[in-house]
Amino acid sequence: MLKIFNVNMLKFISVHLAPLIIIVLYFFAFIVFFDSFGVDSLPVTVLFTAYITWFHGKTAGLSSIIVFTSTHTTLLYLFGKPSLSILFEKNPILYFGLATNIVLVFLVHYFKTVFNQLKEIKSKLEIANLRAAESDRIKNAFMADLSHEIRNPLCSIIGYAELLKDDELLTEQQRLSLEPILSNSTHLLALINKVLDFSKIETETLTVENIEFNLSQMVSEVISSYRFLASKKGLKFDYLMSGDFKEMFISDSLRIKQILINLVSNSIKFTSSGGVTIECKELARDDTHSDILFKVTDTGPGLTPEEITRIFKPYKQASSQTERTYGGIGLGLVIADRLVRLLGGSSIKVESAVSEGETIRKTSFSFEIKMKRGRKLEKTFAGSSEQALIQETASKSEKHLKILVIEDNLFNLTLIKTILEARSYETIDAADGKSALNLALTKDPDLILLDIQIPELNGIEVARRIRESGRQMPILSISGDGSADAVNSCLKAGMNGSIVKPFKPDDIYNAIATYVK
Repeated sequence: MLKIFNVNMLKFISVHLAPLIIIVLYFFAFIVFFDSFGVDSLPVTVLFTAYITWFHGKTAGLSSIIVFTSTHTTLLYLFGKPSLSILFEKNPILYFGLATNIVLVFLVHYFKTVFNQLKEIKSKLEIANLRAAESDRIKNAFMADLSHEIRNPLCSIIGYAELLKDDELLTEQQRLSLEPILSNSTHLLALINKVLDFSKIETETLTVENIEFNLSQMVSEVISSYRFLASKKGLKFDYLMSGDFKEMFISDSLRIKQILINLVSNSIKFTSSGGVTIECKELARDDTHSDILFKVTDTGPGLTPEEITRIFKPYKQASSQTERTYGGIGLGLVIADRLVRLLGGSSIKVESAVSEGETIRKTSFSFEIKMKRGRKLEKTFAGSSEQALIQETASKSEKHLKILVIEDNLFNLTLIKTILEARSYETIDAADGKSALNLALTKDPDLILLDIQIPELNGIEVARRIRESGRQMPILSISGDGSADAVNSCLKAGMNGSIVKPFKPDDIYNAIATYVK
């Protein structure tokens, strides 16, 4: 207790009495060595007045002026020097100095008050930022869990419907009955993806990746995905590549493809006759980069200037009639536009008019992105890469493969096993992390399909421990979260790739063809 008392007393003396002791010594030194004293004391008096006011308040500052003046007077008297009043008469500037000291007290007090207010505001802002960050973290975790919980049942619905569709024993009527199941499930999946993407864009958590890709191949894949839907509506569906695309490009091909899919699906949806065209054109190039124009044109009903403004607002469509007739939630174009800007491109430009010499109204959606060029293509792309992968898989299906499937959802586990066994692959399965790890280390599978959200040990930890054991078999994550952050977490844990739920049988076959050598 005595030690604490001594420390507190020392602190009190150093904070409250030290300035006074220093100024007394200062006055003492001046009076001893100089015959007169007055004007020279102003700087140090002002300094200590400011110091005391800042740390102890306005009252302490004003009191310090009285104490300094009294100390000055007393020391002058003790050393037989002229009194302070005589010094003031000889040097009228001392009156100004005294007034300055008093004004300084109020100024320092004011600035101290402002400083404290700013400090308080900063503290509140820091707390608000921490709360906002925590809120974003909780929201992102919720959206990830929501995505997982929604995609799991969708995975079963779409997967089993796809398997049934290929069953040769089905009657024509049964096949027709499957179409609305697949169509509405795919529509629901698209809505979920849009809501999740929009949420990520709003919270600035959506990231882009810069990887090499074949532009012609990517556009061809979009065409392949929507050619059947266009032909079903009796629409012409073409694409035009204007440029010498002999190099790979470096950007986020997944996001560019997503933008084109949003624009193409909209155009097909709102066009009842005529056709839809995708145009890809190289506008300019320098030594390393190219300016690429993407344009989707349709012969739909067209848009007025007011409708063009409206369609780029979240949850809005061109008109209430459009909402009633075509449905949708009004996020596709909003997401596409923000993705274009996220990739460093210009906003989506919309033109809707009757061209000169024509009678059909054409509506076009276009955007430009500057992309870095990569290595040269070995050969010009022709046909769908998906077709090549399927053919490659077919040849590999003859090879006996043992595949470990780790999935805690019974319906999805059965679905994956059914898909694999259709190609005569041997399957072993686990529903939790500990069992999965044991099977991976004892059964030496050729490939592991690993769900991320499983009990006991999560998928990330299972993959990490498998790699720590020295096993090098391919590991593919199966997850409802296809975000870049989720994929990167899987890759860091030692996985080779990912399959996003809901998936189709060909997604699994293609993954096997890619990763099993």
